Amino acid sequence: MVNILCARIRYIVPFMFCSETSYDKLVEEIAKNPLWNIQKMHEQEAEQDLYQMIADCFEMDEKQNNIGCSLHYCMPGNNILEINYTKFKKDFVVSITDLGLYLFRSGVGFLWYEISLPQGAAADEIMLFQNEFKELSYERFVSKRRENDRYTFEQNENRNTAILMGHWINRLLAQFPFTVTYYAERRDCLEKGKCIPDKAILFNYVVMAGEDKEQWWDYIYRITNGYNKKYMRKSDFSNDILEPFEHAYCYATSQGCGYYAILNEQNHNFYMRTFRKKVMVDYFLLEILALYQYYSILKFTKNMEGELSAEREKYQLESEDILSVLKNLSAEINIFLVKSVYSSVSHISHQNDFYEYLLRRLRIRENIEGLTIGLESLEKLQEARERERIQRIESLENEEQELSDDRLNIGLGLISILALVSAIADGYGAADALVKLFHLPECMRVWISVILLILVVIIAVIAISSIVPSIKRSRRKRKRWKERWKNKNVK
Repeated sequence: MVNILCARIRYIVPFMFCSETSYDKLVEEIAKNPLWNIQKMHEQEAEQDLYQMIADCFEMDEKQNNIGCSLHYCMPGNNILEINYTKFKKDFVVSITDLGLYLFRSGVGFLWYEISLPQGAAADEIMLFQNEFKELSYERFVSKRRENDRYTFEQNENRNTAILMGHWINRLLAQFPFTVTYYAERRDCLEKGKCIPDKAILFNYVVMAGEDKEQWWDYIYRITNGYNKKYMRKSDFSNDILEPFEHAYCYATSQGCGYYAILNEQNHNFYMRTFRKKVMVDYFLLEILALYQYYSILKFTKNMEGELSAEREKYQLESEDILSVLKNLSAEINIFLVKSVYSSVSHISHQNDFYEYLLRRLRIRENIEGLTIGLESLEKLQEARERERIQRIESLENEEQELSDDRLNIGLGLISILALVSAIADGYGAADALVKLFHLPECMRVWISVILLILVVIIAVIAISSIVPSIKRSRRKRKRWKERWKNKNVK
């Protein structure tokens, strides 16, 4: 028999947000609401052992070096919301006692809330409650035909008013100056045309008492994932658990994360008092960081699906637009990798082990590798095609210059021929002048004319031999150049 002596349970709702203003102005606008305060990481309820650089990542300053910020709901009073869950008995009142919001520059956000269970709640009741309360869009919670199977909350003394948690979350986020898209969503049965979050991610700190180790595994498996007894753990389940200390176990999946302690005489005060606060500071923040990486990668994947074509032919063309999109995506992802992925988070070894365990369980490094390899390959392909395009343009420009040179050579050759024709006419006059000047016999006039004619012919042959190849080459290049410039892929 396993008894749960202490349970701190938080629910995390991931979403994507988009704002018309910059991130910094958006946070400033939210902070103007008197119910929401920017939370200082060093003002947590317990001492923080994470590196200062982790806390600095959430500090809003003028340097804009932070990856995100933490906002805390500070409504006066003990409870934010009270829900009478009548699944097990008439009065099973669950209170939402704490509420917060994480907003990251990548456009990923997390709304979280902590609940307080009734005093003395049994382990099976907590397990079943987790199984149903994580279902934020569960329609039977608002069904008027099933009186014993719904949520009710105390407001204006109306204890029979049903509430749908996803609808409540949607209204809560609607007050902020950004639009929200949930990673997993369903239609809102209370408001047509609206979508609400489907499921919440669980974060648990549970202290148990008991001797049966197999029962420990059962409850750890089901409470972490929000499963009921229909879900059976696998036989080697213990291999998936991190054991930082004796009688202390951590278990994480994409559906939830939990830190579980088995109470004995030696660790009673530590786990029931000291660590009860600390786990919600350091360990909860590490879970948020891991989920931030996990969902940011999903968001990058979604952006790539929206901006990159699935048609192979698009990438066989040389396009500056495609290369620009790829470079922008690559820059955004690389900034995320540099600023948001850590190899070490604490000077305490078991906190580093917990962080590494989360990365491994969520397969974050594998997801990053799969995301970047494909993008880098496409970018290299487009860069190679862009280089080829530029080389072809340069080649065409060189050919154009050669065409211009050939035209000049042809023109000069024609001028030379005309000059030769004129020289032939002048040659006969020169022969007469030589005969008269040197008193040569008449027969020498003929020989002088013949010699001059031979020289002119030789020069003409040389000129024509240089013009004809230029003409032929010019025709070939002009035809090829025109055909290549007609190609629509060359810009």
